[in-house]
Amino acid sequence: MNSSKLFQQLLSEGKQLLDKNSDKLKNQDMNLQSAKKMASGFGGGLASGGILGAILGSKKGRSYAGKAAKVGSVAALGGAAYYAYQKWQSEQKAATPTQSSTNMNVASLPSATDVITEPELQCNTDLLLDAMIGAAKADGHVDAQEHQAIISKLSALGIDQGSNQLIEAALTKPLDPAGLAARVTSVEQACEVYLISYSVIDVDHFMEKAYLQELEKHLNLPATLIEKLKQQI
Repeated sequence: MNSSKLFQQLLSEGKQLLDKNSDKLKNQDMNLQSAKKMASGFGGGLASGGILGAILGSKKGRSYAGKAAKVGSVAALGGAAYYAYQKWQSEQKAATPTQSSTNMNVASLPSATDVITEPELQCNTDLLLDAMIGAAKADGHVDAQEHQAIISKLSALGIDQGSNQLIEAALTKPLDPAGLAARVTSVEQACEVYLISYSVIDVDHFMEKAYLQELEKHLNLPATLIEKLKQQI
């Protein structure tokens, strides 16, 4: 399995988990704590039995089902990032000329295309896999023992050697949000990297929050655009 198929498999597993529990989200008026409680109970069997569950889970009982469901909410990642970016752009164009000239200076990154006709992924999937797995281990839980536990889970799932190698390579890379951001060459790519990273981050965990803040700093996306991306989850 190449990186593109593996990445789509991870998104698909998250979407299956979300779809399986979508009825629980209908007509709900929940506060943050009740939403977290519901998410933690989402379809553990599916997540724990898949590749996504092996990556996000933990021998220490680390909660992963809610994160897997968040990944599912951006299963159409290219479309989600595209929609948020286009909506943000339209709001900037509607602003006054002074506001527009101030807000449109986005990290000095060129747009990938002048006009995007289709919401396809702008990033290569190697970058997106690194972003997802890097964010997943941002809480520091993947020590040598946990690393081996994840590899053992993946072996038990019977996934092919190529997928195993891709995941292990991403797991062994040091956390480097600056290096990750340096591989981004357009605003559209920055949106995708941020969105997939945010989907597996627990902002209430101080280490994960710090990682996300570093990524935000180096991607240098405007705060208003970041809010649009967060709304896609």
